[in-house]
Amino acid sequence: MKSKTLRFSGLCFAGLTAITFTQASLGQTTHVWDGGGADIDLGNALNWSTDAAPNGATGDIMRWDGTVAGNLSLSYDTAATLGASPGVSFDVTAGQTDSLTIDGTLGSGLRLGAAGVSIASGAGAVTFGNGSVDAFNFTVANTNVSLTNNSLNTATFKSDVKFAVTFAGNSAMQFGGSGDWDVEASLSPVNSGARIALLKTGAGELTLSGGGSLRGGATINGGTGFSAVFKEGTTRITGGTYANNASELVVGGSDATGANTHLIMDGGSLTGISWLSVGRGNNGAGGTSNVTLNNNASITSTNMSLGFNPGTGAPVGTVTLNGTSSITTNGINNIGESSGSNMTMTLNNSSSFSSSNQLVEVGQNNGQGTVNVNGSSTMSVGLMRIGRGANSGSTAKGFVNVGGGTLNVEGDLVLGYAGSGAGGNVGRLTIDSGTVNVATTTKRWMILNQWDTSKGELIVNGGNLNLNAGTDLRFSTGNTGSTGTSVVTLNGGAITSYSGNQTGTDGAGVVDLNFTGGAAANNTFNLNGGTLSVRAVITTNNNATAAFNFNGGTLKATGDDANFINLDGAATTQSVNVLAGGAFIDSNGHTVDVVDDMAGAGALTKQGSGVLRLLGGGNSLGAATVSAGTLYINGSLGTTSGTTVASGATIGAGDGDGGTLSGGLHIAAGGSIDVTQGVLTLASGTLSFDGFGLDDLVGLDVYTAAEGTYTIIGGSSFTLDTANLANLGWENALMVGANKYAYFQEGSLDVVVIPEPGAVLLGGLGLFGLLRRRRS
Repeated sequence: MKSKTLRFSGLCFAGLTAITFTQASLGQTTHVWDGGGADIDLGNALNWSTDAAPNGATGDIMRWDGTVAGNLSLSYDTAATLGASPGVSFDVTAGQTDSLTIDGTLGSGLRLGAAGVSIASGAGAVTFGNGSVDAFNFTVANTNVSLTNNSLNTATFKSDVKFAVTFAGNSAMQFGGSGDWDVEASLSPVNSGARIALLKTGAGELTLSGGGSLRGGATINGGTGFSAVFKEGTTRITGGTYANNASELVVGGSDATGANTHLIMDGGSLTGISWLSVGRGNNGAGGTSNVTLNNNASITSTNMSLGFNPGTGAPVGTVTLNGTSSITTNGINNIGESSGSNMTMTLNNSSSFSSSNQLVEVGQNNGQGTVNVNGSSTMSVGLMRIGRGANSGSTAKGFVNVGGGTLNVEGDLVLGYAGSGAGGNVGRLTIDSGTVNVATTTKRWMILNQWDTSKGELIVNGGNLNLNAGTDLRFSTGNTGSTGTSVVTLNGGAITSYSGNQTGTDGAGVVDLNFTGGAAANNTFNLNGGTLSVRAVITTNNNATAAFNFNGGTLKATGDDANFINLDGAATTQSVNVLAGGAFIDSNGHTVDVVDDMAGAGALTKQGSGVLRLLGGGNSLGAATVSAGTLYINGSLGTTSGTTVASGATIGAGDGDGGTLSGGLHIAAGGSIDVTQGVLTLASGTLSFDGFGLDDLVGLDVYTAAEGTYTIIGGSSFTLDTANLANLGWENALMVGANKYAYFQEGSLDVVVIPEPGAVLLGGLGLFGLLRRRRS
């Protein structure tokens, strides 16, 4: 131990004594630990190079520089001046290569001033407290307290450390440096009314596990409403509940300075947040802001903002939920909020996001937002806008990708809102697997292009899009200024209208290819695969360009409808097209009408029980097949490869004026021709059969029919192939009653019903082989 010259007495040293007193009264003094007191007590003045106890009243510095070799385990057990305001600070230099542990039992505790703790690069591990049941009290200054670790060794606050704030005021604890911090202690101030907020800077990692109460009040990065600002480096929460007392929690800078920051929650919870702000202030050029929730970690916040830009720059970042983790909000949710932002939220495994039926907007103003729903995760929201611009010049981009799990939207689901499609504004929902539910018990709308020239895109490759409670899918809503170019592409999976919540197959929802949009709107539905189950495909406002393209998928009716397909605008601008993949229409036990002409090189296949009626006079297709139910032709149907009626299926004219079929007609064994409502005219091609007789007629009961001749197929320009046609001519007539017979007249498909000829006539005609068969 070096000599302590200031302890000498005598008149000759009075001046020195006076000088020492003056220095102490003038301000801060640095005290170096030299262990001269031969104990471990911080309050023993002889343990310091100055032979004076550090004094919080003058903001003294306590320094460890390796003067005393070996690991140090020190304690604050003697009443001294370390608890005075504004507080002392700890300085651990590079020379202190061995570990330093500080603990204490005094109720008054140490008081940390603004300079707090500084640990240099090369220093050993520093630990406060010992994790035992006895409390080690720390009082932090009523201001920002700096805690900086630049060592490769972790600095730790053990669980027995208790924090208080001067005069029950507001304090911000700033954890910084390139080294790591481990805070096992609770961050709840022990004195009533006090507030502690957190600021994380530097590249090191801050680990939190003790929980506690955080609250805004102290100024952090220019704001006073922040309970925590994780600006730089990694903050990891491994356990505990951190209540934020209606304050904002920021993962980012809260200013315009770019930096990399990452909040990782391996457990524990954050609760009571007013705004969960991710990417606030951090920009793409300077860094990214990321949040990852693992295991069963949870965040509860009133509102959520991803990508708010308070100044200049372009916020970039991600929020990722894994395991059974969750985020719950009950207010506003903005993803990709400010211009230039690019923010992504991803739900994996069995994680969940719930906004209590509140608004969620993905991609706002001129920013970009993305949501990914994967695994068996669940996202439940209220009104959802994807690609939400602020005006006609906005270029917001929103993308929601469902690769599994469930997306529940209780309100309207809008793809493309108030933006400039020419400028790149788009709202896109892609479903590869999993389920998207729109509404539960109250009818809503799913909208593509609401206001301006915003562009909506829906791509369904698999999975299910359920339009519950009769919810409609409508293009171009708002007013006649809604003139975007929007597209639905169904490649696989299903879009289904339900009358209830995923129940009731009689849903009244429609696909409306132009609700109120103006003439410049251009909307397309591509049915390439999968099944679209709706009440009707229509246009409410008929002055836009609209196309419904069949190309391999199935359109399935959910109810009787005389406007099942009715794009009522001009044929040059609104069309129903049958492309190479063909049109599959399932009447599903209902009676439905196709008002528009269908045209294209593809084939029409009528599926399901019930009736499909073609009303248009210009249907032109590659081929047609009636595989089940009845196809009525009220207008005309022209094919290049003919029409086939399968076993158990029926074809006929749809009204008293008949209908016209061209291109040939083939009736498979067990197929039927219906003459109930009129006679179908075959204008060209060949009429052929696999096996057809009088019993295969619908609407003409030859057993009760009056005597006479009945036309079954009209027209004079087709070729009749009588092979496999039963009951053809007199010699094959069918006995249909007492002394009454019926047969197909040769040269046509007319049915003749006559009384039995006399025996002499029969002998003369050589018709002794006349068949007398009855219906089996």
